[in-house]
Amino acid sequence: MTAEAQRALYTQVLSTLEFTANKRLGLPLGTFARPRPALAEARRSGRSLRQVWLAAQAAHSLATALADWDLPKSDAALVQLEKTAEAIKDPSFQDVTYPQARLRVEVLQQAVKALHEAIAEEIGTRLGIAPGFNAQDGD
Repeated sequence: MTAEAQRALYTQVLSTLEFTANKRLGLPLGTFARPRPALAEARRSGRSLRQVWLAAQAAHSLATALADWDLPKSDAALVQLEKTAEAIKDPSFQDVTYPQARLRVEVLQQAVKALHEAIAEEIGTRLGIAPGFNAQDGD
């Protein structure tokens, strides 16, 4: 695989996780003073949490396919993310207005970021690549 192709796939993996942390979870969290549960993706169908989990799994699967070596930190981060997701009581994130529920979603957001960091360390560092630009960059 060419370096350009590797960088494109690597960028997609990290962009998916950034979007998940910042938009899929960040938008309904809003601020502590003003949570925005109505902005949760797929809230009416109750699939907000499922969307987060599927995006994380897909990013991990693509990272695994990109690497031809074991990714133990990324694997562990995905397992932790799954455990964290299981603690969420409202899969549509409509309860983020309550401190305990909000905390659980914030911890899930941190787990997504931890998966991002693990993949960046295990793949980007080893291959000596950095993610390229994406549509989320605003450039």
